[in-house]
Amino acid sequence: MRCRRKWRGASDDEALRSIPGVAALLRWNTRRDLATAARRSIHDEATLARTLADPQAGPLFAELLTGVFADMKRRIPGTANDMAQFAALPERLAPLKVPTLVIHGAADAVVPVSHAFRVLDAAPQAERLIVEGGEHVALFTHLDAVRAAGAAFLAANG
Repeated sequence: MRCRRKWRGASDDEALRSIPGVAALLRWNTRRDLATAARRSIHDEATLARTLADPQAGPLFAELLTGVFADMKRRIPGTANDMAQFAALPERLAPLKVPTLVIHGAADAVVPVSHAFRVLDAAPQAERLIVEGGEHVALFTHLDAVRAAGAAFLAANG
């Protein structure tokens, strides 16, 4: 009963952050069954298998999946703040005159590709790589395309 009163009026993320050990449990569960955890981000089985088997992308993606739970108590408010700040993005990008590369998965269900186009509209000098079929973790699932775009961008602007 005492716990319920403590959480009454709390947001879901506040309640989740205040449960002792929940981050450790989520991290352990992710490490125990990495493929199941990865399916939340990569829905295509062939892409999932290829990404997890990749000698570079696989370990990096595994670290992302397990590391996201580190210091969760402080990360959730930061993530909420990031989302709130996105509303002011066009005004903040307008004066930006430095070379910019926007990379986004066209099939991202977490952060819609419309966000990338919003950035591109606000920063007309920006170059783009919209990864066809790329989901939220296109950096890992399409590592070669992302690396090629990044290398070309740095060669042209470095």
